[in-house]
Amino acid sequence: MVAFALLAALLLQDDPHALVQQLGSDDLELRDTAQAKLVQLGAAALPALEKGAKSDIEEIRSRSNHILSGFNYKNRAFVLSFASMGEVGVTRLLKELGTRTDQDERRLLIEALGLSKSEKALDAIKAETRAKEGETRRVALAALGNFATKEAVDTLMASVNDPDPRYRSTVLLALGRTKTPTAIGKLIGGLRDADPRIRTACTEGLLAAACDTTADEIAKGLSLEEPFTIQYCITLLGRVKAKKHRDAIAKHVAGADKVACAAVWALGQMGECRETVKAALERAPSVACMAAEALWRMGDKGGLALLYRTLEGEHAALAEDRLRAMTGKELGKDVAKWKALLEK
Repeated sequence: MVAFALLAALLLQDDPHALVQQLGSDDLELRDTAQAKLVQLGAAALPALEKGAKSDIEEIRSRSNHILSGFNYKNRAFVLSFASMGEVGVTRLLKELGTRTDQDERRLLIEALGLSKSEKALDAIKAETRAKEGETRRVALAALGNFATKEAVDTLMASVNDPDPRYRSTVLLALGRTKTPTAIGKLIGGLRDADPRIRTACTEGLLAAACDTTADEIAKGLSLEEPFTIQYCITLLGRVKAKKHRDAIAKHVAGADKVACAAVWALGQMGECRETVKAALERAPSVACMAAEALWRMGDKGGLALLYRTLEGEHAALAEDRLRAMTGKELGKDVAKWKALLEK
C-alpha cells in the first residue's frame, strides 16, 4: 500500500531533482517510473540528470547516463521540449543552433525556436529563411507562423510569390497562422490556384486565420464569383459567428445548393435570420435538411417534421447526417427513436 502511494505521488511529480533521487530507490517499479517521467520531461530534466550522472550511487549514475544518451539533437521530442522552458530553453536552443552544422539537427532547433514564440528567437529564424539548404529554409518559414509580429509577417510576405510551390504553400499556411488581416486576400486568391498544394495551404491557412480580427477581410470573399470561394468564406464566418456579416451571408441562401447549405449552416451557428432560414425548407433536400438543423439550433423545432419525412425517402442519408450532427447520436432511420429523443 505504501509502495502504491509512493508510485501514485511519483506519477504527479514534476521536480526532476526529486525524480533523479528516485532512480536509486530500492523499489524497481519506482525506479522505472521515475526514469520514464524524466524522459517525458525532456530538456527540463537536463540539469538534474547531469548532476545525477556524477552521483556516488551507482544506480542513479547509470540510469541518469542512460537517459542522457537518448537526449540528442536528432531526438524530436527532446529538442521540442526546450520550447516550453521559457527564456532558459530559448537561450540553449540559440546556442546549439549557432554551433551545429547537421541540417536535421538545425531544422529541429528552428522548429523548437518557433514553438517557443519568443521574440528573442525571431532574428535567428529569419536568418534561416535565407538558408541555402531548401528544407531548412522551408522549416524556418513555417516557424515564422508562430509569430504575429509585423517583422515576421513582412518576412513571410516577401516570399509569398516564391516560384517554388513548396515554399509558397509553406508561406501561405504560415501567414494564416499569424492571423494577420493583411494576408487574407492572398489566401482567398489562392483558393483558385491551379496547384493543389497551394489550394490546400490556403484552405488550411484561412481556417487557422479565421477569428474576429480577420472576419471583415474574409467577408470580402462573399462578393467574388467563384462558388467554392464564397462557400468556404461563408463557412469560416459561421465558425467564428461573425454576426456583423449575417445579411451578406443571408443573400446567398438563394444561391446554388452548396453555397446555400453553407449560408444556412452559418446562420444557424449565429442564431440569426430565422425567417430566411425557414424559407430554405422549400429548397432541394440538401438545403432543406440543413435549414432544419439550423432552425433546431435556434430553438425552433419547425424543421423536424421535414427531417422525419426525409428519413423515409430516397434522401434518407441527408436527414440522418443532419440528425447525427444535431445530437451526436446514431439512431439510423428509426423515426420513432428520433422523435422520442428530440421531442421529449
